[in-house]
Amino acid sequence: MGEPGTPSLAERPVVNYAIKGLGLVGVAILSGLLWLAFQPSLVAGTPTTPPGVPAYQFAAHAEHRDADCGKRAYGAVAEFLAKSSCQQVVRSLHTTSTADGTKVVVSVAVVRMADSKDAVELNRLASRDKTGNIADLLRDGYTVPDGPRKLTGAGYASRVSGSVVTIVESDFFTEGRADVELLKAISTDALRFGAIMS
Repeated sequence: MGEPGTPSLAERPVVNYAIKGLGLVGVAILSGLLWLAFQPSLVAGTPTTPPGVPAYQFAAHAEHRDADCGKRAYGAVAEFLAKSSCQQVVRSLHTTSTADGTKVVVSVAVVRMADSKDAVELNRLASRDKTGNIADLLRDGYTVPDGPRKLTGAGYASRVSGSVVTIVESDFFTEGRADVELLKAISTDALRFGAIMS
């Protein structure tokens, strides 16, 4: 026991500051953990690197997932998905640039079916003219900075991998520019997203 009039351990200035300091460190750590926990999974404009040898660099701007595939399509494709065993559709918007600096918006849709038979049928239907398709996010009101409000002369590419169908459409920011082969090459390169979005 200390001498009468001697401050207790908790009352001693050095110990008191140490306790307060540890408390502040604890609050800082907790705040950091909470900040990480509530961060969005996709930050607009962040670089994205799908697997494979890249021909283009992409930046992500939006992503949406839904188990109700029929609601996220239109035309005959929507009718097919409403009756099929579709499990999930993941749609995203990206941007990239051509060699001369021209900006391009890229829409990626990855659809997971229950089996490869339905996946092949979906791809066949979506690749035909006037049968509809998966609705790109621009149709749903999503945007990219200074980008087009809709896809017009879009380049198209699709691929089936097991029960997963990846569909990509791309278009120039600049209205009226036409280069279908270049857009098709960009869309084909973006098919690599199917491996990480499914």
